Amino acid sequence: MKQFLWMAGGGAIIFLMFLTMNRVIFFVVAIPIGGLFLALAFIRINDAPLINYILYGIMYFLNPRRYVFKKEAEELKEIIISDNQK
Repeated sequence: MKQFLWMAGGGAIIFLMFLTMNRVIFFVVAIPIGGLFLALAFIRINDAPLINYILYGIMYFLNPRRYVFKKEAEELKEIIISDNQK
């Protein structure tokens, strides 16, 4: 059902562009948009829809995080190595 809705939405957008745009511009714009909606309908990565990964990317760029590595002081432990064999 979701796949059908993605394809129907993409088809509706392409149809509206067909009615309003010049033929050459239409084909230049419609092919990538059709490919995007086709990918949104059928591509799954690790059993998650592609739209999830697109939204994760948008959220990452809108809310960047800075991770700073701070080395913590470690206690030195005494290690005794002996060659005494008994």
